Amino acid sequence: MRSRDRVGEHYNYITKHSHCTMLYTTFGNPTHKTLMLIHGLGVSYQVFAPLIEYLQDRYHIIAVQVD
Repeated sequence: MRSRDRVGEHYNYITKHSHCTMLYTTFGNPTHKTLMLIHGLGVSYQVFAPLIEYLQDRYHIIAVQVD
């Protein structure tokens, strides 16, 4: 199951499979090459905000929220 919520120019997704739930946000054009960003513990995907801003015109970016 996947739900989508549009926020500005990107989408927030919640994907549920078996007993796992994953929250991720996408940026950029889905037809471009995909780049996945996974942050470390203690921060959120927003730590990548400057990088996302710089790369979103050239890549489809998936920023995973790790809890």
